[in-house]
Amino acid sequence: MQYLKNWVLFLLIAVFLVVPAVGAQDVVLIANADVPVDSLSASDVKNIFLGKKTSWDGGGSITFFTSDEAATHKAFLKGHVGKSANQFKTFWKKQVFTGKGKMPVSAANDQEMVSQVSGTGGAIGYVAGGADLGSAKTLSIQ
Repeated sequence: MQYLKNWVLFLLIAVFLVVPAVGAQDVVLIANADVPVDSLSASDVKNIFLGKKTSWDGGGSITFFTSDEAATHKAFLKGHVGKSANQFKTFWKKQVFTGKGKMPVSAANDQEMVSQVSGTGGAIGYVAGGADLGSAKTLSIQ
């Protein structure tokens, strides 16, 4: 009987550990075709979306866009910025309040994100894996 209880407990724990992984979403970093790099370090990605890196190594200013699609936004922030959606929003509200920055421009969906990034020189953003990238290019993260 104890063996059965342990087995059921093990299965429940396994299910709870696997479910978040199944729900996790691949996120692709995209950029305007004129962006002078093809890859970024993980710290560069974080610094760009926190407003700490504002120009490309090859020259030109960086404009970044965020997504309004909750799953994509949460996955990107957790995986690449190290903040929850609420922490990110609070961070940027503080930046605005102290005059150190302005709220990031967001895209309603992947299609709008691709359109904004493709149409803005030096732009970077992110979309769900499998999204149509149009004329935007993919950036790898090292």
